[in-house]
Amino acid sequence: MFLEFVVAFAAIVILAFVGAEIQRRRVYRVSGKGPSHPNSTGVLGMLYHLFPLPGRIESVALRHFELYKKYGREDGLYMGVLGHRILIFVADPVAYKQIFTQTKVFPKFQLGSTLFLGSENLALANGDIWKTQRHIINPAFYNINYFCPTFLDLTDKGLDAWSSMLASEPNDFLEVSPSSHITNITIDILGKTLLGVDFGAMENKTILALESYYFLFKSMDNTLSLLFPFLYKVPTQYNKMFWFHLNNFNSFMSNVISKSRKKIIDQSNVSHLTLLDMMVASQDQDTNAKLSDQELRDNAVVFFLASHDTSAASLGFALYELGNQHEMQNRLYQEILNVVGPTEAPTYEQLNNMPFLINFVTEVLRLYPPVGSVIPRVNTRDCVLSGYHVPKGAIIIPQIWCTHHSDMYYGDNVDEFDPDRHSKGNIDSFANIPFGSSQRKCIGQQFSLIEQRMFLVRLLQRFKIDLCKVNRISDDFKIRLSKR
Repeated sequence: MFLEFVVAFAAIVILAFVGAEIQRRRVYRVSGKGPSHPNSTGVLGMLYHLFPLPGRIESVALRHFELYKKYGREDGLYMGVLGHRILIFVADPVAYKQIFTQTKVFPKFQLGSTLFLGSENLALANGDIWKTQRHIINPAFYNINYFCPTFLDLTDKGLDAWSSMLASEPNDFLEVSPSSHITNITIDILGKTLLGVDFGAMENKTILALESYYFLFKSMDNTLSLLFPFLYKVPTQYNKMFWFHLNNFNSFMSNVISKSRKKIIDQSNVSHLTLLDMMVASQDQDTNAKLSDQELRDNAVVFFLASHDTSAASLGFALYELGNQHEMQNRLYQEILNVVGPTEAPTYEQLNNMPFLINFVTEVLRLYPPVGSVIPRVNTRDCVLSGYHVPKGAIIIPQIWCTHHSDMYYGDNVDEFDPDRHSKGNIDSFANIPFGSSQRKCIGQQFSLIEQRMFLVRLLQRFKIDLCKVNRISDDFKIRLSKR
């Protein structure tokens, strides 16, 4: 039995390599030339470059950046193969414009339904399903100003904890590792604004639904199970835990959605609506369609996942740069004094009228993009990208990290943290796309940006920030807070 398995596996690998070589030659035969590609990258090599090492999500972006510098810097794209599929890795802003604006030619590649994320959401859907959902969900994100009081209250609550700790210190400073606390702040903000739930993350409350979310979020590192969901049916201890947490989380979401529907039907407490309430109440103006419970669940999960991860990670990087760039920290504080004041709460309008703060956050997202690449596209017909023929059916993978770190688009100081680069007006809008671009950019972009600006304003109104003897950023880096 074991020998048969080995022979079958070897045959599959050989066939995959043959298919990969046939596909590579197909590109050159049709066009006379094709994108550069790593000669050593066969099926297994591409798997290595596509998926993260355990516990190291950033490893994919860094590996692809090395490939980009070697094979794609001049042309803006390079080729790979995976079995019988051609993979085109793109980092060219001109090609991005083509890919992101021609959604019928370049729909999102259907990865299949995942047990946690589902498939009926804005992130994964295409065509009429995506268009209908976008029409229904868009209005909920029109007025982010509505949620600013919640951003303010929970940000202040989180910063109060640091102020209390600082007050009890015998020294005039407090050393903290900020990552986990920032994550708790963003989780509590999302709980209130999206679902109307108090997770109590900042108080370290034990909420089973939140524990299930964390487990399922981490399970997304399990690449094999993402590709082959049937593996979750294997009776292992891990899989038992997975199904327990998935069922618990689904039950929690079902209960929250039911309460939201009842709230809208009864018109009770409608002065305090959540994003979920707004999605429940909204309908497509053309078709009168509304979101099903499954669509509400899947979209809420995707938004929760994307927003919590983006905001928490970006704010962590922002604190690192604030501690490392005292001149910029002083400039930010001076802008805050001029626009908001030393202690006053910023308004939505003020947060949108602070050029250096806006450029600072933009540069954080440029240098530390929340994702290395976005969901792949597949071209529905033969096309030309960056001067190269790309056959129908190729999987196109936009490489955001490579674009953001390329000296082709950001010059010789590409590795420097320089917010002022964004005030010069010479950066292609498709060269800076941490949230994606055009019709399919992240619907929560403005939500995340205002949340981040609110946090930074309130933080700098209270504290001066220094790094604690660290030259490189890491998950456990520490900052030193002192009172202003």
